Amino acid sequence: MGKKSISNSQLLESPFSSKLLRNTVGESGSSEDLREMITQELPKVAQLEHPKGTRDVYNQGSNALTVPARYMSASREEELLICFAVEKYEYLPVSQTSCNKMPLIVMCGYPCSGKTRRAHELREYFAQNTERQVHIVGDEVLGIDKSSVYADSQKEKSLRGSLRAEVERKVNRDDIVILDSLNYIKGYRYELFCLIKHTQTPHCLMYCLTSADVSSEWNKGREADNQYTQEILDGLIQRFEAPDSRNRWDSPLFTIQQEDSLPFEAICDALFKRKAPAPNQSTQSQPLSSTNFLYELDKVTQDILMAVLESQKTSVPGDLISIPGATEKIELTRSLNMVELRKLRRQFISYTKMHPTENIGQIANMFVQYLNKSMH
Repeated sequence: MGKKSISNSQLLESPFSSKLLRNTVGESGSSEDLREMITQELPKVAQLEHPKGTRDVYNQGSNALTVPARYMSASREEELLICFAVEKYEYLPVSQTSCNKMPLIVMCGYPCSGKTRRAHELREYFAQNTERQVHIVGDEVLGIDKSSVYADSQKEKSLRGSLRAEVERKVNRDDIVILDSLNYIKGYRYELFCLIKHTQTPHCLMYCLTSADVSSEWNKGREADNQYTQEILDGLIQRFEAPDSRNRWDSPLFTIQQEDSLPFEAICDALFKRKAPAPNQSTQSQPLSSTNFLYELDKVTQDILMAVLESQKTSVPGDLISIPGATEKIELTRSLNMVELRKLRRQFISYTKMHPTENIGQIANMFVQYLNKSMH
């Protein structure tokens, strides 16, 4: 950031006015006093974000001052820019560093492969070496009957949804979340990856690798009410989709065998020194074009649905159906029932929310085009 001209009126309005008035750049002396004041005052601000330390606040090697993102509102940013009107100094909001969000650790492996033991080892390590609270989310925490849940595909699907929702609630700026469950389905791990992309949270996958025989033996050593039946255990092992580090949703991947010690330093590097995956259009909500966009989108598409249903009563395949409010016509290649039309409408609305148009008057034509393409 280059030098800026700072007026006394601006300094009076800043939160550091009492000290800045006697340390203004351009007054008698040099700007060293102002540099010193900044390095003393900003860590006090940052302590509100990091009460236990300010090591990330000031990096002398890079001449950068890191400021908590919550203080980067428009007015606050203007105030800080005044304070940073010193040559060679820049500010770096925390939102641009890997410390912005706390990470998610996804456990993965056969049933009875030591995932819970490893999760507790991680929690103990982080409790001793960081000031972050660690949340373990998993089957044990929810208190499920494993034999009952994993014997019913619908119950298992509901469990995965509950675990995902709990992870989404727990992930925040300050805490570490460990998902301790089977996570044996590749598609489910991809859903979790989309979640961390949306929240811009670093993550890693820990694969507890054991043989089927070892898992079966460990299962028999559990208390009766915490065991899997052999049939369910065999079924889960057979359906298991092993993680692959070549897949971005399975990376970074740590494969841990029974006799291995956890590579805590490597895990910390992957979680705390790596940038979170950037969100994309599929995981990031887009701003709507206007305040009444949703209303118009819902109303226009519903009107077109009713017009199509009404026109079909007197039309045959091959006819062109005129739609009120649209210049284009629907090419009726086949009959469409209400169920199919509602499904197409929901798909169109979901897509249009992510790709809003500035011209609300084009919604009708866009929906007609969508229906025409969907019927062919």
